[in-house]
Amino acid sequence: MVANTNTNAMPHAGDATRTERVEGTITHINTRSFGFIQPDNNDRTVFFHASGVAGGRFDELEVEQHVDFIEETDAHGRPRAVDVRPLDATAD
Repeated sequence: MVANTNTNAMPHAGDATRTERVEGTITHINTRSFGFIQPDNNDRTVFFHASGVAGGRFDELEVEQHVDFIEETDAHGRPRAVDVRPLDATAD
């Protein structure tokens, strides 16, 4: 098997080549198990599905909640968030 050495290639759905975590804020949650995150580092939103939420904690997420995630590219070339995790705010 020959490794893909094309560094310009888009990752495929489920491709584990992107492991850098990104922080962002949830802008929308739909009762049909999906939502959108506004990354802190750019102006476009990223789709996420309940299956991409760490620990199956989709029901615990809220709009305007700060989260971190790994951004992948789906089979259609669109960005999506996986391993979405809430960032706990420590209020003292």
